[in-house]
Amino acid sequence: MEGIEDYPKEYVDPFLLSLGLLKQCNIVFPPNTDSFWKSNKRLLYMVPLVILHYIIMTSFIIKMFIEGLDVFEEVNVIPMWCIITGSTTKQILLMLKRKDVRETVTQLGATWRTSGLDEEQIKIKNTVLKWANLLQNLVCKFSIATSWQYIMMPLCETIVRTFVLRQEDVKLKLPFPGIYPFEITGWYRYLTVYTFQFYCLFRAVYGYLGSDWIMSILSAELSIQFLILQEDLKKLNPQVRESMQIQERDDEITWNKRKPSDIKIFIRRHQKIIELTNDVNAIFSKLIFTNLLFTSINICFFAIAVRAGAGYIWNNCASIIVLIINIFSLCFSSEMIYTTSAGIADAAASNPWYLGSLTYQKTMMFIIMRSQKSCRLSSLAYWPIGISTFTAVLTTTWSYLSLANQMYDGRD
Repeated sequence: MEGIEDYPKEYVDPFLLSLGLLKQCNIVFPPNTDSFWKSNKRLLYMVPLVILHYIIMTSFIIKMFIEGLDVFEEVNVIPMWCIITGSTTKQILLMLKRKDVRETVTQLGATWRTSGLDEEQIKIKNTVLKWANLLQNLVCKFSIATSWQYIMMPLCETIVRTFVLRQEDVKLKLPFPGIYPFEITGWYRYLTVYTFQFYCLFRAVYGYLGSDWIMSILSAELSIQFLILQEDLKKLNPQVRESMQIQERDDEITWNKRKPSDIKIFIRRHQKIIELTNDVNAIFSKLIFTNLLFTSINICFFAIAVRAGAGYIWNNCASIIVLIINIFSLCFSSEMIYTTSAGIADAAASNPWYLGSLTYQKTMMFIIMRSQKSCRLSSLAYWPIGISTFTAVLTTTWSYLSLANQMYDGRD
């Protein structure tokens, strides 16, 4: 994202990982001066390859249902198809909102405060940034390591069986089954198809993680702003004089504004952060819905794959862990915004507002009233997201899993 380096380093650094992942999928956030082809030339080969891979996997799934094959024999293909579908959907939605994302990131960077903070505010800011960075690095690296293991295990098994154990008629195993217009015989074709699947899978993984974590980092930094505002409000001295004064010059009377009071500065900052939070919700609302839609299904099928012994058990267990951590991070980010924005009302109540003028008291009342309508991310701008959403996802997953277990036990 060109131009982001102009903002404070502590603000920029958390975005670098997610922006780097999105760049691997050609999701960049260029300035308005760049032409479409200059910023999207990699799509010329990336999009056809991803579409081809999607068609190959979809054709195999359709064939399974048409021919009445046992779905549980290839149960791994369904969650991987869902992950690729969800990731592609999220990437398309994010591509359509690139200008909005860039505008929000730059505006939040412009409001980022590095001076005029006391020790408590600096401590709050550093603590939240530290944990956000740590969680992002751990989750993304674990997810990428899991993806590497998932896709490389079949190749390693094939090589060991062929060249170490010297077994005959070894089946050339691929990460995902599919319908190809040719027989996969010989190492040249096998490695070509393997590389093709490897490339397409990681485009999905990078897009999935990048879109989630740019949203989570924005949420964390908005929460920091709310926390700093809480401390500002607690320290605010009650205003006992009006901010206007009369100045007489001969026969002319003029009204001169004094320097804006601290409470007016606070209100402007508060309004700006609320506006940016609403912008983030508008940008990512549909992406959140996509996450919620596919997560329960994916966890359910990976759990069935563990029970059925399909594929590699550890791969499926690690995939479940990745999905749960990612959806928890999303819900926790929204919960942080909700808690910190609501905390403005508590901070206002702890201020000695009763010592101020009537105007000051009314202003504090409006701040409390506004803060009672807390900010929060939502799914499709309708369903608020929080920790309760995470428990609802797990409950829904358990329901799906119980149904799938009955189907698995009821096979002939």
